[in-house]
Amino acid sequence: MRPGLVGEVMLSINPYAVGGTGPTSWYRAADLGTMEGVVDMELVRSRKLKGGVQLLHYNIKI
Repeated sequence: MRPGLVGEVMLSINPYAVGGTGPTSWYRAADLGTMEGVVDMELVRSRKLKGGVQLLHYNIKI
């Protein structure tokens, strides 16, 4: 994530595993050769929802 792009992020993590056949990751970006310029996130709060779903709320550290 590039600095100044967003101020906060909320993730909903569902307790399901989905298999695949290749090593690709949706975290990779073709234009991101190093971690330089990638901002840190600070966990503000987390909450457990129905069915084991976790809701995570992060602020972007600037």
